[in-house]
Amino acid sequence: MTQRGAPREPTNNNNDDDDNNTTGISPFTDRKESIGAALLVHHRGDETAVEARRRRRTRLRNDAAFWLLGLINNSSYVIMMAVAKEIAPDAVGVVFFADVAPTMVIKVTAPYWFHLVPYSARVWACTMLLVLSLVTVGYGESTRVQLLGVCFSSLQAGLGESSFLALASFYDTPRALTAWSSGTGFAGIFGYAWVFALTFVLGLSFRATLMMANLLGLVFLYAYFKLLSAPRSGTLRNGSSSLQTRRGNRAAAPDTYSPIPSSQRSPPPSPSLNGPSGGGGAELFSSNIEHGSREEDGGWGLGEGRGGGALDVELVPTASVRAPEMTVGQRLCFTISLWRFTVPLMLVYFAEYTMQTGTWSAIGFPVSSIAARERFYEYANWCYQGGVFVSRSSGMVVRLSPLMLWSLPAVQVLMLLFFYLVAVEKFWYGYGLLFLCFGVGLVGGLGYVNAFRLVAEAVPPELKELALAAASVGDSFGVMFSDIFGTFVQACVYKKNGIPGAWASC
Repeated sequence: MTQRGAPREPTNNNNDDDDNNTTGISPFTDRKESIGAALLVHHRGDETAVEARRRRRTRLRNDAAFWLLGLINNSSYVIMMAVAKEIAPDAVGVVFFADVAPTMVIKVTAPYWFHLVPYSARVWACTMLLVLSLVTVGYGESTRVQLLGVCFSSLQAGLGESSFLALASFYDTPRALTAWSSGTGFAGIFGYAWVFALTFVLGLSFRATLMMANLLGLVFLYAYFKLLSAPRSGTLRNGSSSLQTRRGNRAAAPDTYSPIPSSQRSPPPSPSLNGPSGGGGAELFSSNIEHGSREEDGGWGLGEGRGGGALDVELVPTASVRAPEMTVGQRLCFTISLWRFTVPLMLVYFAEYTMQTGTWSAIGFPVSSIAARERFYEYANWCYQGGVFVSRSSGMVVRLSPLMLWSLPAVQVLMLLFFYLVAVEKFWYGYGLLFLCFGVGLVGGLGYVNAFRLVAEAVPPELKELALAAASVGDSFGVMFSDIFGTFVQACVYKKNGIPGAWASC
């Protein structure tokens, strides 16, 4: 046997090859191998580039889908607010209440039954409620029937908002939440513009304006079923009837968490479910929540956190109870544990909607003129909606800490006091106030998008869907309370200015 590297014995073909052929390998082999390796690397590079472009297109499609879903979902609510005087000229507050109360019912109860209903069924329900609300209000012969239509619109808005906030957990959550929030922010402008353009510019009737809005339902279905890509976690739309859907190979990961001090933190356990039973809900979800670190695939791990101070805590796996199997008590305790995010959101919305119903409606130049008050109220709301749209679209840029989130209610309450004093004392009385109305919208939008972003960062991936659905109740509580409190604030401002027609007594 010829040894590799040893001289070859002479053969009968008198081939006097040099030492380069003593191994029996072509002199061009190394060069061919190098060329082949280079071609392979180039091919893999092309595949990587193609995959990167595909992912970019998918991200853009998902961004557009969440934006459209947010726009359409909230537009019907805004349209009902814009036509409130057509429904009940002498009881606009009743229309506002009917446009909020059913939403509250949906959001409060969502954590306890959403896991039983597939997302596709909820999307179809939202679309049918949207059409039903517009038809009922447009063709209703009495105020009571039209108010029923407003309730349908409120049910649709609440069902859609809590569902799509939860759905964002299956995608790149910060991007999805920002796109959704931006769409809902633009809905305020779009809804009023829809009514203004069709009614005052094109001269369509009240009924025709509402019937044209049924086209929004088609856009809603297209955005979900055609534009939005399937999540990486599996067949969410068609194969799941659970809120906490199994996410690919992560189905074995523990879903129950409770806080421990950072000093006692240990590495996350293996996916085995051999831990102790979870017991009651109170000990499963306590008051401390820490920000998890973002993973490359868009998920959120149990990282060191980015916040600081008493608002940060950590949730770690402790029990074998999976999230879909959580009891009503455990879900309730988990929802309450999110108060660090829902309470500031509620206070922000309470203050800003009290401003709208209680003070902006009582400001005009001069205040004794009904037309002047209505003009300022309209301009103030346009500026407010503009601020909301700008700040809700900034979720990927302006990222507030939990402590900064808690500063927003203080700002809004100060703005409420300021506008109350302006309405009563008139020390600054002019359209320059509209800049502050824009600022109120900025603060409100920042509170919305950052509250949900912080919720998504605070909880483990397996509980993110439930947390986002549960936290959606915060803003609705604020709006609900402001509808009541704002009526009395308006009555007091009316009394100070000698304006008759208040709905309440001060």
